[in-house]
Amino acid sequence: MNTRERAEARDLVRKAVAFCEDAGRGAALAEIADRNGQFVRNGYYAYALDLTGTVLAHPFAAELTGHDCIKLEDSNEKPFIRRILDIAKSKGYGFVDYLWHRPFTGEELRKTVYLERVEDMVFCCGFYTTEEDFLVSLFKCYDYAGPM
Repeated sequence: MNTRERAEARDLVRKAVAFCEDAGRGAALAEIADRNGQFVRNGYYAYALDLTGTVLAHPFAAELTGHDCIKLEDSNEKPFIRRILDIAKSKGYGFVDYLWHRPFTGEELRKTVYLERVEDMVFCCGFYTTEEDFLVSLFKCYDYAGPM
């Protein structure tokens, strides 16, 4: 189930967390916002939210910075940012699956995001998955947390 992709996303977020701890909040957000920075690689990128759902940094959607995205819904009208924040606040880290459109093609695909809380921020990195992998992850989430 996308083990390599999950590891890549988790690794990128953990590097961003370590950078934030070493260099500070301002430097970390600036680096995350830089599309040529160290947190954009091999098709993966990190982005940052605050605990209310406001985008703090995004390397490919700078226009979202400062915008409240808590009510942003996926293609199934599920508020996935709220789910990301719920997990960040309760557990501090985890994966969230949702349906999203691929940039440039508009194709609707399953996406998984890894998230980790850092103080009052949440660092995230996502990747697109196959339908089979998405269903397996839903069953695992159901087994872990019960019905959503």
